[in-house]
Amino acid sequence: MKTEVVDAPAEMQKMKSMMETTMTTWVKGDKSRMETSAPYVGQIVTITDYGKNESVTCMDMMGQKKAIVSSIDQGSGAPAMPTDIAYKETGNTKKILGRTCHEGVGSYQAADGKTMTMSMWYCKEIPYKNTQYPSLSGMPLEYTIYSNGISMKVTTVEIEEVPVDDAKFIIPSGYERTTPEAMKRAMGGKK
Repeated sequence: MKTEVVDAPAEMQKMKSMMETTMTTWVKGDKSRMETSAPYVGQIVTITDYGKNESVTCMDMMGQKKAIVSSIDQGSGAPAMPTDIAYKETGNTKKILGRTCHEGVGSYQAADGKTMTMSMWYCKEIPYKNTQYPSLSGMPLEYTIYSNGISMKVTTVEIEEVPVDDAKFIIPSGYERTTPEAMKRAMGGKK
């Protein structure tokens, strides 16, 4: 998947490239792994095991490799979208990479009190569990987020149906396990 800024206020135009990312997701049964790569941030790996109710976010911050382990309900401590967004199916469909996708639209109040709206195109043919989209009955293949004058579009660019090695769902070597609370303290936050 790739993330691109479709529209942003003039003062944010110079920062557009910093917001654009690429993501690769592997899914096998109750497990998923998402690798996100972004300029100035590097790579973030998120491994989710629904059978264990566990999510691990692996980050390399200036040579310090941390694996933030939390329950799925707890989250990694990073800002995330609420999990209770009710997506209303619009009845619209379209093909994405040869797959029939259904449109769902949802919104929620962001931390700053502003309303954030999402348009999500998901494929019911591809079973997928995700804590951010529990009301969707399939894999999101394209979505657009509208917030604070910025429009960002995430698009799937390729789907491969290949065997996934169980090793994909193991914390990479060299990462130190920690908790969201310990990370906040280490970064100068309270708790």
